[in-house]
Amino acid sequence: MNTVLETRKALKLSQREMADAIGVSFTTARRCEYEARLPASRAAVANLRKLAARAGVEMEAPVNGKKSASTRAEVKA
Repeated sequence: MNTVLETRKALKLSQREMADAIGVSFTTARRCEYEARLPASRAAVANLRKLAARAGVEMEAPVNGKKSASTRAEVKA
């Protein structure tokens, strides 16, 4: 599951708009999409949770701010 990408697409935001909405740099937002992980900042994750809820996207709990083993497997597939 790629929460950042799914939320952004559901809300029809550009990568720049998504970055601004969650409070991270464009590069960080893009990296989060590409690597299917959550931002490191707790504030950014809280903002992302709010946006994901509004978009109807389910978020899985982060494991120490990193993607879970199941997420890594999905990215490789």
